[in-house]
Amino acid sequence: MKSSSLILLAVLVICTLAGCGGGGGGSTTLPATETTISGQIEVPAVDNGLLGAVSYATDEALLQKIADSGTCTVNGKSTAFTLVPATHYFSVSEIPVATFYEVKFTYEGVELRMISPHSSTYISKKINLSSTAEAMLIDKYGIDKSTLSDVAIKDEWKDYLAGKLLTQYQTVGITRDAFESFFSTEMASFTKNVPLNTLTTVLTPAVDLTGTWKTAIPMKYYTLNGLGERAAEVTANATLTVKQSGNSLSGTLELDVISWTKVAGSDAGYTPIDEGIDVTGTISSTQVALKGQFTSAALEATSDLLRGKLINTDDYANLGLETDENGLNLVKQK
Repeated sequence: MKSSSLILLAVLVICTLAGCGGGGGGSTTLPATETTISGQIEVPAVDNGLLGAVSYATDEALLQKIADSGTCTVNGKSTAFTLVPATHYFSVSEIPVATFYEVKFTYEGVELRMISPHSSTYISKKINLSSTAEAMLIDKYGIDKSTLSDVAIKDEWKDYLAGKLLTQYQTVGITRDAFESFFSTEMASFTKNVPLNTLTTVLTPAVDLTGTWKTAIPMKYYTLNGLGERAAEVTANATLTVKQSGNSLSGTLELDVISWTKVAGSDAGYTPIDEGIDVTGTISSTQVALKGQFTSAALEATSDLLRGKLINTDDYANLGLETDENGLNLVKQK
């Protein structure tokens, strides 16, 4: 009896250490805990009344100041960021997964914002006056940010307020107090004259993506080396086979390599080969977000065209692929 007890105890210890149970304890995939947001950031030339005693004649100069001395917060918490003024590219990484993300860049009297629902662990967005206007309206109307996958501010209202922002930013002699006073009055006018159901639109899928989508002409994408630099320029045909259920998407992106060349001055890394990337994602109105193991896609959909880019999401070994903006164009097959 004592011997049996010892055997049972040994088995229990081994199970505790090795992970016994149905489905294989050692291969369990934990849910993602971090998100990366990246894209393009655009700022206008701004009068020096909002920028201390210095005048910035171009948006690139202001972008440089944001890169050097600006701050970034995500959901109210200070966050490290990357900003490349020459290309306007920004990236904010290691963001705890949340229902939504409010990104805010600030430099002296200038503030640029964006609010996005969670759609994947790698989100591609633009931050500009339009996204800032949208965030201002979401706040002023008290729109539940957890519903932003289903509801959005109509473009005409975002554009109207963005135009007001541009005018005020470029008003000669504008001060912070005058700027804030103007928009306090402007936002009060909005809520008085524009009801919520006029301001917003419900985001239902604009198209049914179910089917096969192919490149009409070969595309170009890039593999990366261990440093995240472009290593090889690949010419390939692409085929996306996708199924849609409501707003949810699943399918496979196949890349058939035609040829490739080493990017000058870079370690070529691995030899590009044909690839099949299993993807899942969502469609919100015309915005499509797809996620594979190492590569994501951010696309704009019409009834017969998907246009956008591939994004490497492997920050550890850079095994993902990337394209230029609008480098992926897929035509729906009849």
